[in-house]
Amino acid sequence: MGRVVSFYKFMILNFLNDESPAGDLARDMKGDCDFPRFSISYERVRNYLERCAACSDCFDTFEECWNRYMIWKEAGNT
Repeated sequence: MGRVVSFYKFMILNFLNDESPAGDLARDMKGDCDFPRFSISYERVRNYLERCAACSDCFDTFEECWNRYMIWKEAGNT
């Protein structure tokens, strides 16, 4: 069984070059050296965004992307 892909890696692989809110989030994540890059924990990523005082649009985008991440993982992507 392969290693589980982190939320960060999922975002970079799937949205980095998108001109969308998900793409904006992916680019912000990439530029943030303190972002929990290896985390697969919803709570850890959400808590990090809360500590950074992310705006409500960022949280909405995070929630949507996290749901996509869960679907992607359930489809057997690692």
